[in-house]
Amino acid sequence: MAPSSMTRIMTSYIIEEKIKKGELSLDSEFIVSEKAWRMGGSKSFMPLGEKVRLDDILRGIIIQSGNDASIVAAEGLHGSEEEFVDVMNSKAQEMGMKNTNFVNSNGWPDENHYSTAYDLALLSRVLIKTHPEFYPIYSEKNFTFGKDQKGNPITQGNRNPLLYKDLGCDGIKTGYTDLGGYGIIASFVDKDRRYSFRNYTIYDIFLKLTP
Repeated sequence: MAPSSMTRIMTSYIIEEKIKKGELSLDSEFIVSEKAWRMGGSKSFMPLGEKVRLDDILRGIIIQSGNDASIVAAEGLHGSEEEFVDVMNSKAQEMGMKNTNFVNSNGWPDENHYSTAYDLALLSRVLIKTHPEFYPIYSEKNFTFGKDQKGNPITQGNRNPLLYKDLGCDGIKTGYTDLGGYGIIASFVDKDRRYSFRNYTIYDIFLKLTP
């Protein structure tokens, strides 16, 4: 299956791991390359050639699903997205994600970029257990970064619709591509228990345009 934007869980995991090891901090800055700036799909509106704090990059990846932010992180951490992808696949194998292969940092459609519900559940479990100090970011409902053509701040909402329901959802990531359709890795907390699921199907209970 195509993991689409849920790929970014691995991207953010690697960032968080490096911060915990002391190799980086949220104040570290990376330059926005032309490749990142020109990337299509969902954006965090990172300005070409400028330095951006890792704090903003991480939130751009998690909250805004920014394809540009994912590439900025990949290039800043390992020099190129290709080198970063090698690390992603190495981490996947360490976690036991036996049926996963990444070819980019953001989930852009590619027939060789794939995963399974089980593998993504493993990844999510590891992230929640090992990086609890960063996990609250996944429940933040909006993030403001960049400016529009009139100079007004750009605020985008978290794309996880379950965060806006009174269900106890506290993360973690949605995704959509034409290839993979709609998907979600969701986590819910009820007292001392945590529940999660991956993927859902929308069923038509009534035919459209019928009373």
